[in-house]
Amino acid sequence: MNEMVERVARASFVAWSGERKNGKTFEDMPTWEREWCLNHARAMIEAMREPTVEMLVAAYAIVGIPERPVLANGYRAMIDEALK
Repeated sequence: MNEMVERVARASFVAWSGERKNGKTFEDMPTWEREWCLNHARAMIEAMREPTVEMLVAAYAIVGIPERPVLANGYRAMIDEALK
């Protein structure tokens, strides 16, 4: 299982139900329910694939690369890797 997808799925589970849902943890859920959370996590990560102008400006402030396409492509590459 992809580490980032699982992190987002667990965070979503906790945000939705607290640490437990009906007394069950993420690990205790049936496989179909865990898969549902993982699929939603993938969709959430995919929704972040295109950086906003503000995100690119923030990245520029840190790395000092003025070319927005370079920053955007780097960001997209990281999101793509997270989705593998």
